[in-house]
Amino acid sequence: MSYEAYKVLHMFGIFLVLVPLGGVAMHVANGGTKETNKARGLAGMFHGLGLVISFVAGFGLIGKLDIGMPMWFFAKLAIWLIFGMYTLFLYRKPGHSKLLLVLVPFIATISAYLAVFKPF
Repeated sequence: MSYEAYKVLHMFGIFLVLVPLGGVAMHVANGGTKETNKARGLAGMFHGLGLVISFVAGFGLIGKLDIGMPMWFFAKLAIWLIFGMYTLFLYRKPGHSKLLLVLVPFIATISAYLAVFKPF
């Protein structure tokens, strides 16, 4: 598969991760719980599928670049883990849901910065 195809798949996976996070964060910010989230299964499915797609495509991109595993890659992997556990944070600390909702775009932007500029 081409580098560009991996990039598109990687971005698709990222979108599948971020959209459910926003929805769950808004649900929790409005006083919702796991039990009252009627779309919890659908959100979880999209979130999990997005994590898998972004992970596999990310490794495909690293393979196409043929640069080994630089430090920025591990920083992006840490961000991937944070996004993977994000709903746990939301449901366990519902009082922080608005803050967590605001943090999502900033964390995603840091990840994009790392991917574009490959600083270290």
